[in-house]
Amino acid sequence: MPALEKELLQKASGRVLDVGAAAGSHSLYLQEQGLDVTALEMSPLACELMQRRGINSIERRDLWSYEPDELFDSVLLIMNGLGLAGTLDQLPKFLDKVRSWLRPNGQILFDSSDVSYLYDPGYFPEDRYFGEFRYRFRYGGLLSTTFPWVFVDPESLKEVLNKVGGEWTEELKGDHYDYGGVIRFRE
Repeated sequence: MPALEKELLQKASGRVLDVGAAAGSHSLYLQEQGLDVTALEMSPLACELMQRRGINSIERRDLWSYEPDELFDSVLLIMNGLGLAGTLDQLPKFLDKVRSWLRPNGQILFDSSDVSYLYDPGYFPEDRYFGEFRYRFRYGGLLSTTFPWVFVDPESLKEVLNKVGGEWTEELKGDHYDYGGVIRFRE
């Protein structure tokens, strides 16, 4: 686990939601620390794996349809969880959705990457935000459908947060163009 992720996990508190939990490594770590963790994941195979690994609470659903019975103190968007928004234009809607899962004074723990280093200066794509990509996963004989993913640079994130009433309260830097921190919303 990268040092940035480890540092973010130390900031988790209270009731925790791990969004896009995948194999559940973050959920399992926090659960072992005594926190009440719910893993949110839409992949049936990933949910099966988390169950075998001993994750206590797994919600197998799409994040857009997820409505928790009880709100959370901390929401994890680690391993570039902001990317789940798909595009920069969708990021405000995504953050509003995540905000709806938080108790007052709750926090989002996130990381992302500034991928501007991939481009020669002045040669950003003209048809989209430079951090937007389309992916497909392949594992063995399985191939996913194509899906959008966004890597948000720090300045663009600050602009979006300003629009949705959020604040980046702690700024952390990783070793390779990655960064993260804590997002809180003004009440």
